[in-house]
Amino acid sequence: MKKHLKLLILVLITSTTTMANDIVFYVSTTGNDKNVGSKDQPFATWERARRAVRLVPKSKQIFVFFRKGTYYLENTVVLGHDDSGTKTHPVTYAAYPGENVIISGAEKLTQLKWKPWKNGIYEAEVITKKDFDQVFVNGFRKPRARFPNYDYENPLRSGKGYLHVTAGSNARYDTWLSYDSVLFSKKNWSNPTTGIVHAFQSNNWGNMQYQISGISRSQNKILLGKGGWQLQRNGGIGEARGESSPFFVENIFEELDQPGEWYFDRLTKKLFYYPLPEESLSQITVEVAVLKDLVQIIGTKDSPVSFVNLKGLKFKHAKTTFMEKYEPMSRGDWAIHRRGTVFMENTQNMSVEDCGFEYLGGNAIFVSKFNRQASIKGCNFQHIGESAVCFVGDPKAVRGYLTWDDLDIYKKKWNLDSVKTDLKAGPKSNNYPADCVVENCKAFELGDFGKQVAGVFISMSERITVRHCSVYDVPRAGICINDGTWGGHLIEHNDIWNTVRETGEHGPFNAWGRERFWLGPWGGNQMIKDYVYLDAVKPTIVRNNRISNMSKSISAGNWTIDLDDGSSNYQIYNNLSLGSTLKLRDGYYRKVWNNIFIGPVPIGWHVWPESSEDEFHHNIVTIAGQVPGTNEGTTVFFKPIGMPKESHWSNRIDSNIYYNLNTSAGQITVDKTLDEWRKMGYDEHSSFDDDPLFIDPKNGDYRINEHTKVSRLGFKNFPMDQFGHTMTRSNVKSKSFKKMLQIVLLPDTRGTEIRYTLDGTEPNLRSEKYLSPIKIEKSLTLKAQTFNKGLAMGYSLTETYLRDDSAEDPTWLAKLISPNSRTERAATVNKVVDKTAKWLENTVVNITDGDLIDATGGFESGAYLLDVDSKGIVFGWGLRNRDIIIGLNNQVIKNKEQLLNLKFSVSDIKIITIRRGYEKIVIKIDK
Repeated sequence: MKKHLKLLILVLITSTTTMANDIVFYVSTTGNDKNVGSKDQPFATWERARRAVRLVPKSKQIFVFFRKGTYYLENTVVLGHDDSGTKTHPVTYAAYPGENVIISGAEKLTQLKWKPWKNGIYEAEVITKKDFDQVFVNGFRKPRARFPNYDYENPLRSGKGYLHVTAGSNARYDTWLSYDSVLFSKKNWSNPTTGIVHAFQSNNWGNMQYQISGISRSQNKILLGKGGWQLQRNGGIGEARGESSPFFVENIFEELDQPGEWYFDRLTKKLFYYPLPEESLSQITVEVAVLKDLVQIIGTKDSPVSFVNLKGLKFKHAKTTFMEKYEPMSRGDWAIHRRGTVFMENTQNMSVEDCGFEYLGGNAIFVSKFNRQASIKGCNFQHIGESAVCFVGDPKAVRGYLTWDDLDIYKKKWNLDSVKTDLKAGPKSNNYPADCVVENCKAFELGDFGKQVAGVFISMSERITVRHCSVYDVPRAGICINDGTWGGHLIEHNDIWNTVRETGEHGPFNAWGRERFWLGPWGGNQMIKDYVYLDAVKPTIVRNNRISNMSKSISAGNWTIDLDDGSSNYQIYNNLSLGSTLKLRDGYYRKVWNNIFIGPVPIGWHVWPESSEDEFHHNIVTIAGQVPGTNEGTTVFFKPIGMPKESHWSNRIDSNIYYNLNTSAGQITVDKTLDEWRKMGYDEHSSFDDDPLFIDPKNGDYRINEHTKVSRLGFKNFPMDQFGHTMTRSNVKSKSFKKMLQIVLLPDTRGTEIRYTLDGTEPNLRSEKYLSPIKIEKSLTLKAQTFNKGLAMGYSLTETYLRDDSAEDPTWLAKLISPNSRTERAATVNKVVDKTAKWLENTVVNITDGDLIDATGGFESGAYLLDVDSKGIVFGWGLRNRDIIIGLNNQVIKNKEQLLNLKFSVSDIKIITIRRGYEKIVIKIDK
């Protein structure tokens, strides 16, 4: 046996050593697994190539080249420790240079015999033993039969493809929702239990999916079965802030009524399809997703998989995961399915380079638990069901691990005593990702199914670098750091825009930090400063990014850089923030300097603790224009809520440049003038009315003239041309233009020659060569590709530009570039409208006023207490500043008006129900 094995290895080495001193195998769609794997006799499958690699001593580099074509995987490719390479001799699975290779989790249906069913719908028997939940026709994902129908013009929650519930249980796990019988489908559902509800949470933090358990037409109710685990927190399907949850229902046979829709009857094995007018069923290609994960790279803690590279492969057609198990992610708001199309666990020095990920049902790349030096570079992510790249450690590595589900769903009190007993710094084990990088990647059109998703998601990890990535067209975050364990991350040179477009109370860059110091469930002064560095061991650096936020918020709050509950130990500098600004919520040790904030939204400082050690200096804050969705122009620079009253907010708020194009009044906050602000000890050396004179804001250059007065304050210019990925790209971010658009193309840094098309076809070496800016006057799809010595470099640029003669620049930009904007500034102060009232001599205000919803954790109902008199009766009852009164005796309190209209005497008040932070507290008055 050993003699035969040695002979096989010798044959393999001598027949495949076609590159100097390397071992090379080949795989082809026309190959045969009985071949030896040479260029002339290639294998047919990845699995056969993997077995061949295992037989080769790792004394040379090993390459497995896939020739062009689509490889339909029978099973998930699983790589273990025995598939490893070494530092000097790695194993690489790659597309043959210049060839298009697709690794598909689909099955191609080749024996469909279509027969007319009725109403333009056709049926065919499917001969497959595998279940599927997505259908692709001619390469495009098709919607499953649904109500309301898919809105091709606007597939977002604002389109016609969603209805709004009229009511719901609004508490996970939801058991029902009700609908408007006038607007709802009138079709009789013969088997409603096949259906799945997709519904947004009432607080707009994400969406959930539920299997339908029944429908009651008499009550206008859909009854819900399993599901609801796709996010954390207690809020479910229902109504909040005057708007109810958008929802749709899919996989109901009777709702198959729109061209392009399909339905699969699992009992009869029949596929029903309503073809588009231009589709000929005898000529279409039908593929169905049958695998969840395409590649699993899984070692053990003692024997990790090492030095394996994936290069130039395109991964497509993975099944959805939203009905699989999800994990709550500590005390961040998210839950996540711990899987991905490419899944890594217990690995070292893994590389995914120049790979494409498209039309996937769940996460694209998932880096789970122990991983070191994983590298993801030059990758393209498009039409991903959930997140693009996830780094998630093991909860058992976290000291004092707690989740919101423990508190909100399972009603377990957080065991804070155990948190306080373990005061060792850092993780309990090494079972988490560290020293990993995502670089030069492009992630867009994410969240096709899940809406609580990100371009890059980081949780229970350390020293993760996200560099030169472009993230856009995302329902929630561009980049999200879920928790403060264990810091050391570097977020730099990224370009993030058009995110948080279907959710609210979030930022394009978003972070939480609810670790051991954050005793909670409320922050404020329920934090122990000395514990901060136990988990946020190393500072997280956010620098040299361009982050834009120019659309109307779905709900309260939508900052470009959103450091939410407890985010601590951050260094934020050299960032260009457009359309919105910065939020710093309760936390410690945030240093913010040398950033540019331009837009209609003031800086948001919420509920800081005493002695936070935060700093804000050498920044440029320019206020201009109207808040999207309103006709109101902001006239203040800061909007503080619940800040300390007995101490300084910060030891260093100074040397900043403030300029307001909406007014010259010099109002700093709603209730503070410049003189009053400075008397508080802030911004003594700052400039408040000197135009920073940005060089060319119309074309994206926000450097300041170094000879201006404000330059003397110490602000340092930083580059404006190094944001985002370095593959083929353009200077245009907006999809709509007015009359004429000039497009400047930039090549991939690995080449110089750009070829492009204006008809949506893929460019090649015969396409038009880019020599000068392209001017267009009509709607079209541009595609551009960089070439080097005849080979395509990186991924092509694909952008659809729509001519819209009503399109306008954002009001802040229009104000900034207007030649008259400096002279048109109104000299009026902010008109302060007193929205407060007195209840038992204490100030109350509606929770819906201003940014209180965000500053109080998302609650939208109740009367908010301000300045509680420490000598008064209310204080004696146990109420405190920033409590939210939601009930008095047996009366529900939704706003201050309801509270004031209840004419109870003091002796009549028996029970007060409040929200304190995230806790609901019932206070019984003992007279």
